[in-house]
Amino acid sequence: MKPESTGPNTVQMNIEQRMRTVRILWLVLLVNVGLLYLLTNFADRAENLEPNSTLSLALLAVGVSTTLISFLIKNKLINQAIEQRQVQQVQQGYIVAWAMCEVSALLGLMDFFLTNDAYFYVFFIIAALGEFTPLPAPRTLRKRIVQSVDELVECRDKSNTTNSSTVSPVCLMIARNVPRSNSL
Repeated sequence: MKPESTGPNTVQMNIEQRMRTVRILWLVLLVNVGLLYLLTNFADRAENLEPNSTLSLALLAVGVSTTLISFLIKNKLINQAIEQRQVQQVQQGYIVAWAMCEVSALLGLMDFFLTNDAYFYVFFIIAALGEFTPLPAPRTLRKRIVQSVDELVECRDKSNTTNSSTVSPVCLMIARNVPRSNSL
């Protein structure tokens, strides 16, 4: 078996492919919010529904808080992915954040069917705004990850050429995990 290359060109292709996948998933989840709203236009509410502002406000508070928390989780997961040099975790960070934004749309659907609140559409607006979080430019992400790969290679090379007592323990630990191939 051939060892997997971690050179800059391989990293660049991997990032571009993952960013394309992330954009497609983003579009699908955004369209899903629109479809859930369309469902409220075609579905009928029960005849005997009474307004329940307490329930509507509680659902709204949960919807807003999950959307706001999704920003924090996304940033944490993406920064963690870059620190650990795990490109696939960037994709997971965005998917988790967008799924949390979908909660607001689902709560809006729940508000539509359980209460007679005229402002149920606010949930869908919150969900759509949460999903419009900007994707990082592929160049920016690629630059940060390629820089991390270069640091790994430098650390590996340093551990091979110098006395191991002068190399930091972190660098030695990282160097053991970097494949030794000529493609680096």
